[in-house]
Amino acid sequence: MAIQKYNVRVKYPYIAIVNSKSYSWRGNKRPSEWVIHKFTRNGIILDKWGNAKNYFTITSDFKKAISNVRKWYFPNLKATGWTEKKQYKTIKGESEIDLLLRIKSEYI
Repeated sequence: MAIQKYNVRVKYPYIAIVNSKSYSWRGNKRPSEWVIHKFTRNGIILDKWGNAKNYFTITSDFKKAISNVRKWYFPNLKATGWTEKKQYKTIKGESEIDLLLRIKSEYI
């Protein structure tokens, strides 16, 4: 797995993460969208295949992303109280789950 940079905001038990690079889709450059993950006491919530469960937001604007997540998944999620954006790099061979657990250990 290649080393990637992510912009991260945390409001425990939620983490918002976005890849800092834009991507190409059907020939158009598009910014990456924010994705929300939810922590538990023991780690992060996984889907039935063992991957980190994603709550997609369909926008690159953080405030709109939080309002979408509130509308679709978590109505009690507050838009305030998130940390400032911080950038993380993956370590060579590190999976997405390992990165999320490393970020969680910094904030707890």
